[in-house]
Amino acid sequence: TLSSSSAASDVYKRQLLEALMDNPVKINVAAKLLNEKPSVLRQTMKARGVLTSKNLPRHDLVEQGLFQIKTGRYRKGKTGILGDYATTLVTGSGLAFLGSLIEEAKQSHEDRSEL
Repeated sequence: TLSSSSAASDVYKRQLLEALMDNPVKINVAAKLLNEKPSVLRQTMKARGVLTSKNLPRHDLVEQGLFQIKTGRYRKGKTGILGDYATTLVTGSGLAFLGSLIEEAKQSHEDRSEL
């Protein structure tokens, strides 16, 4: 039935959230867990000043343990030139933070649409 499938989904999400406490995830995965489109989540994060212009979280939010930054190097195909990358990872507490951020953004949007 629909309710038992919904309950199973809730249990699955809870298990994922518990696993996140030790294993941060990329923004796309965080968006799926929050039932949001990745592009909308990124747009909200930028609009609220969470992400910088380079799509990296503010330093103070990293220090608070809400996000991590994974860095590395890669070699470009034919040229062999080395490049650097940085990826934003969301921690378990960061996921809760983003959930409240999304709710605030939706509430703010609803308040503006009532005017």
